[in-house]
Amino acid sequence: MVVVQVENASDKLRGTLTAWCLEVRAGLYVGKMSARLRDSIWSMITGNWNKEFSAVMIYSSNNEQGFVMRTYGANRRTVVHMDGLELIEYMPDFHKPATSI
Repeated sequence: MVVVQVENASDKLRGTLTAWCLEVRAGLYVGKMSARLRDSIWSMITGNWNKEFSAVMIYSSNNEQGFVMRTYGANRRTVVHMDGLELIEYMPDFHKPATSI
């Protein structure tokens, strides 16, 4: 199973995610797909140059936790690898990069 959450995604990316997953909430997608398709979608996500865009992908894996997390873009929460586990680090003084209009 794959779970993808996106913020400020382009219509093209949202359409691609909708083609392969169910959008259970705004910006939250759930689906079952091959590793090849999952990696292809992640390549689309990381190719996004919008500074306001951020994403997280969580998918099943054969490890201690049973899943793997990937993140992209600026966010208060980052994945930290510690002793074979993936944990979340929260940065309370986080400021998103300023955008120009």
